[in-house]
Amino acid sequence: MNIKITDKALRYFLDTPATAEEIAKNVSQCGPTFDRISKIESDYFYEIEVITNRIDIAGAQGVARDATAILKQMGIKSTMKNDPYQEKINLYQNLPKTFTFEIADKNLTPRFTAVSLENVSISDSPKDTKTLLTLCGQRPINNAVDITNELTILYGMPIHIFDLDKLAAQKLTLRESKKGEEITTLDDQKNKLKGGDIIIEDGAERIVDLCGIMGGFVAEVDEHTKNILLVVPTYHPNKVRRTSLYLQKRTLAAQIYEKQPDPELCLPVLMKAIK
Repeated sequence: MNIKITDKALRYFLDTPATAEEIAKNVSQCGPTFDRISKIESDYFYEIEVITNRIDIAGAQGVARDATAILKQMGIKSTMKNDPYQEKINLYQNLPKTFTFEIADKNLTPRFTAVSLENVSISDSPKDTKTLLTLCGQRPINNAVDITNELTILYGMPIHIFDLDKLAAQKLTLRESKKGEEITTLDDQKNKLKGGDIIIEDGAERIVDLCGIMGGFVAEVDEHTKNILLVVPTYHPNKVRRTSLYLQKRTLAAQIYEKQPDPELCLPVLMKAIK
């Protein structure tokens, strides 16, 4: 798979005096390959090849981690900053629960983190966020949805977002689908499932998420949204790949999840989304 990131996104994690051209040239010699580099206004844009066994570089922080080590070997000063693995985690243990998750089979999701946020304000994203998303092939939608896509680009860990008030959230269940069940996804397509797909069902027994691939239309975040549910998980890679292929939904999330991203990123990325 290939990823697209900006130089500004890379330097959020990488501190170096090297120019964009020097970073691309030196890192490509023994790390991720920078296939293309383009000057875009006051920034640079990278197209980078991510080989199958290096899903840890599917985001800017992973590329920065490799670049930090490689540039040092090339005699160029470089340090890692804003390292998610050094993030101090506040688990908010004393807050009330507004939803309950039941996981039918823990093998479906090695790590599952979720949080609800109340009284959010939906609006346009800042210009920098919209520019980043557009350059990286994502369509800006609103500030809440755009945060999830921006953090996916930065950290290589997808985030799912739902309008909590559109869910019958007294009990959300993560389970395998049954043959013939259907879900209308956010692309407004009705999908008939073969069974064995990872899905989330709400308290009204509606399938609200095709896990690891695309959310359900029923819980879409829009301009009327006030309360949201954020989910940062990892999923069984083979099941995500199978569903993604037979439905022909080759989303960025699916391409990452099918290669097993690091579950230790779930909590740091969830904390960033909250902030």
